[in-house]
Amino acid sequence: MLAIAVVAAPSQAALRADDARIPGWQAAIERSMTTAANAPAARIAYHVLAGEMALSRDNMSEAAEQYAAALALNARVDQPVDAPTDLAERTAKVAITADRPDLAYPAVKLWAARQADDIAAQQAALELAFVNDDADGVIEFAPRFARAVGPGTAKTRQAYQRIADLLSGKPAKSAAAIALAKQIQAAADDKTAAGYALALVAFGYDELATARQAITPVIAAAPEWADAHLLAAFIEARDLHVARARDTLAALSGSADEKATYHARLARYLLSIGKNTAGLSEFETAVSLAPSDSDARFGLALARLGNEEPDKARMAFEALTDDAAHGDAASYYLGRIAEQQGAADAARQRYEQVGAGDYLFQARLRLAVVQAGSGELDAALNTLDALAEQTPSKADDLLSAKAELLTNAGQADRALSLYNEALAHRPGKPDLLYGRALAHESMGDIDAARADLDQILKIEPDNAMALNALGYLLTNHSSDYARAEKLIRRALKQQPEDASMLDSLGWVEYKQGDLAAARRHLERAYESAGHPEIARHLGEVRWAQGDHEAARQIWQEALAAHPDDADLKQTLKTHRS
Repeated sequence: MLAIAVVAAPSQAALRADDARIPGWQAAIERSMTTAANAPAARIAYHVLAGEMALSRDNMSEAAEQYAAALALNARVDQPVDAPTDLAERTAKVAITADRPDLAYPAVKLWAARQADDIAAQQAALELAFVNDDADGVIEFAPRFARAVGPGTAKTRQAYQRIADLLSGKPAKSAAAIALAKQIQAAADDKTAAGYALALVAFGYDELATARQAITPVIAAAPEWADAHLLAAFIEARDLHVARARDTLAALSGSADEKATYHARLARYLLSIGKNTAGLSEFETAVSLAPSDSDARFGLALARLGNEEPDKARMAFEALTDDAAHGDAASYYLGRIAEQQGAADAARQRYEQVGAGDYLFQARLRLAVVQAGSGELDAALNTLDALAEQTPSKADDLLSAKAELLTNAGQADRALSLYNEALAHRPGKPDLLYGRALAHESMGDIDAARADLDQILKIEPDNAMALNALGYLLTNHSSDYARAEKLIRRALKQQPEDASMLDSLGWVEYKQGDLAAARRHLERAYESAGHPEIARHLGEVRWAQGDHEAARQIWQEALAAHPDDADLKQTLKTHRS
């Protein structure tokens, strides 16, 4: 049998003694736990863990605050718990991502101080110093960033160009940026590189006199520096001195191919500021210097197209269809030219030749439009379905394209069904709601269209397209012109040059009897877009002003460009007398 040990029961006195000891042990344990919890290591670990948990919830601001608290604690202890550099870097990156420059800057300064050769640290410190209006910090970190990038002329120039980039693009700080760039140059070891940075900053803020003054000694000190000459040329071009810009480039030495590149860069800049004729001339110079340069030839073709020389543009694009770099793009633009000239078969052939690359998506979209316009609606829808399989990320855009084709073909009910099905799977998607609103309007269900647009604005109160669409809807289908104008102006505030929004504003002003303002806005819209609906509106304003001949001329010119527009035909019929 098993032996059973007999344990004597404790006496009542012993039990009372144990009871007396328990509270003391508990207190000691609690004191130890409290001490441990309040120790720097535990508090720092707590904030780091809280920061990581906030990150897991995508609460970036809270994560930044927790990490900043951990960094502050870590900096105050004699023996830091975490590596100060690692924690500072982590805090800085989290705070930058959270768009909390107030928290990021102290962390970045610590990170940059401990990692003098870390380019990312020095760049972040420089940028945040500027964002936080710390002029002394900018002056301190600019040369440190340049040293981190590395020695040598090329790297120094690269560093100062980056410094210029960091000081640019903030119009509210333009005066401060230029003043800081001047101080940076004054303190710089390489006055030429820093002078180029000053010229870049001033040019970016349209301070052309300062930019010209800064770049002149740079060119004198570094006559071989092509970027400096190009900047000087851009300054002259911006100041409307195109001949001086060309003379600046002429002073550059180099091979014919190099000179062609310089002229092509000037050409692109001239086109970007609306100097189409001058830009075209520069591309012609580039091609004459390097006839085999396909980039220059493609630029010339685009410039001719933009300069409304479709026949010359077509010839230039045709010469590029077999080019490896630009063949697909050339075929796309040849399709566009053919489509605009009413040659549907030629357009279709060119769009089908686009086999890959950046232009494939647009080429297939245009192909579908051409097919639908030729009465091949099913083929057009099949083209878009095939494109959706190739580009699933564009599914909503392609659904909208299908719906538009259906609506234009008089099948708005099918378009509405497409949107209803899509919204059943993705409720509240603004783009889909916008498309459905248009479908509702085309079917005459104005209340449903208005409801969809109102829903968009509840989700995205500043959605410019929805603001404009609702304003235009109210203009055409209600008498609430005051609200309509308010909505349209909110949209225009975001996109002040948008032709459709200018048209909406002009139309609601016409409805309210402000013919002068209506004409001014509609003329701007028509000059920008030339859309037949804008032409109808502008003609109505001129007619209301008593200039019937000008109104008819606007409508007739628009009809010549859009011979199938039924609304224009009806407008001309209505205003015969």
